[in-house]
Amino acid sequence: MRLTPIPLALLCLAALPVHALDDPAQVGRLAAVGAPDLALQLAQAALEKTPHDAAWRDAYWQAAAQSRRPADPKVLPPGEQAPAAAWAGYRLTLARQAVARGDWPAARRQWAQALWRGGLAPETVNALRATIAQSWLQPAQAQPELINPVVLRLLQDDPKQLPVAEAAALRLLDLDRPQPALELLDTLAPQSPLRVLAQQRLGALTEEQAETRLRAEASGPAKPAAWQALLRLAETRNDAGLRVAALEALIGLGVDSERHAHALWSAYQALAEQAANRRQLLVGMEAAWLDEARLALKDNAGEGRALLAWLARQGSDIALRIQAVEALAESLSASPGLLAARLLGNAPVGLPRLPASLRYRLGEQARAGGDDRLAAGWWQGVSATEAGRPARNWYLSQAEINSRAGREAAALQWLDHALAPGATLSANEARTALTQLQQRLRQGRTDQVEVLAGRLIAIAPPAEQRKAMQLIGELKELQGAWAEAAARQLLSAGEPADKEAQATRSRAVRNLERAGLHDDAARLGEPASAPVQMPVEAMTPAPVQAAAQPSAQAPVQPIVPPPAQPQAKVKAQIPATAPAKPSGTAKPVNKSKPVIKSKPSRKANAAR
Repeated sequence: MRLTPIPLALLCLAALPVHALDDPAQVGRLAAVGAPDLALQLAQAALEKTPHDAAWRDAYWQAAAQSRRPADPKVLPPGEQAPAAAWAGYRLTLARQAVARGDWPAARRQWAQALWRGGLAPETVNALRATIAQSWLQPAQAQPELINPVVLRLLQDDPKQLPVAEAAALRLLDLDRPQPALELLDTLAPQSPLRVLAQQRLGALTEEQAETRLRAEASGPAKPAAWQALLRLAETRNDAGLRVAALEALIGLGVDSERHAHALWSAYQALAEQAANRRQLLVGMEAAWLDEARLALKDNAGEGRALLAWLARQGSDIALRIQAVEALAESLSASPGLLAARLLGNAPVGLPRLPASLRYRLGEQARAGGDDRLAAGWWQGVSATEAGRPARNWYLSQAEINSRAGREAAALQWLDHALAPGATLSANEARTALTQLQQRLRQGRTDQVEVLAGRLIAIAPPAEQRKAMQLIGELKELQGAWAEAAARQLLSAGEPADKEAQATRSRAVRNLERAGLHDDAARLGEPASAPVQMPVEAMTPAPVQAAAQPSAQAPVQPIVPPPAQPQAKVKAQIPATAPAKPSGTAKPVNKSKPVIKSKPSRKANAAR
């Protein structure tokens, strides 16, 4: 049997004393074992009560040094005797503020102080060095004489920062500093295709030789850097065709897609003008433009797409413009990557709106490519009929993609539509809705979860109904409604032999104990195979009461004995065990004296 290792953070939490959360030192241990977000939250809650407590301030900034969540700059700085990690967290917060203001020198001063004081984890130190190096590559901060020594000093000991080294080399090449770029690449990235461009700039290679070698590199693992170099080479040669090809490849690879998309629309314009002059196309001959563009797509796809882009943007006939943009979208969709979805998603103003069916296909491409935000944008305004999907299935897909894209209001609205009363959901649809509700609950977005889970119970298959009931039980646990949580969990439990049902019943038992219903918790906590133990009072027969004295108001009725029964039946009625000793205040029968039975009267015999 394979045992799952328990995380170190959980082991340390289990070892904490009962009142550990009131101790800043113990909360600091949480950050040390890998839970800095939790430590940051606990320290912030304590500082709201005692904002001038130096120990809590130190614990807060110590957690901020390891957490990715932004710290509150309003919290007072650490004390003079605070550990180095606390001061590092404070300096990193000040650096974030400086970056938000665009003050890169101030940010670098704070980063340098954090590195100098120490107290940071090794991976945090490496990431901070890369951040400092990238700050020198900003357009307003790039100084050719400083980029090379700074990057070499900060990244020479970290081979994982190859993208930063290549970005620094590209910045040097853009600043017309090929020699420092080549030296930097020889030291940090000797296999980078950018070396070919640096050698061409230095005169060691011709433009044709450089293009041949870079195109060969563009089909390998270093294709992003190779296409970046080809883009620079195209701009140097004023080659509109190569520029279009490089931009299309970079957008398809997802390299700075938005900026390159705007550049590609401009490149299409320049290439279309060259193609129109060569093909003798005049302005106003829009039908001829469309025919020539469709013919060009077979021989030179980039040139054909450029003609279609020009016609879609500047044509005078709206019908031809719509045909052009549809043909452009179809051609781009055949390219690898998400070229069509990204380029048309960043289209300039004035481009005709694409049909809903085409927008659905582009959104589906973006979703399959992992770009949820782009997919949600393309699917906006597309109905289930236009998408060719069943209504509930489409609503659930919309809710899922909007939730993953961070559009919570839209996701909740689509989920509300999907769980409206109506026909029963399929098992897959019910599981999709249940997964979304579970994610909302795990992320702390509990609004409307109970209402939507209740709707899901009404239209889901039985298995998903039980899970939705369990989800409401979890929500009630978070709200502290222990009794209602136990009720939901007991109602959702299946057969006792099922492991999941047993876990649900165990959880319900704990909630019953929290609610003070200890008897129910004890009953449910017994093994299912054990016999049911009844209380002693329920097993004890009623005690024999003494004969009541006759009163004047109630006449005495003669006692008529019951008719005799067969012996076998009488034996069957005898209990297997002797009855327990009667309890209570009733007077027991005196066993020392024999009980005298009265003889039946003559009237009784006659009646018999």
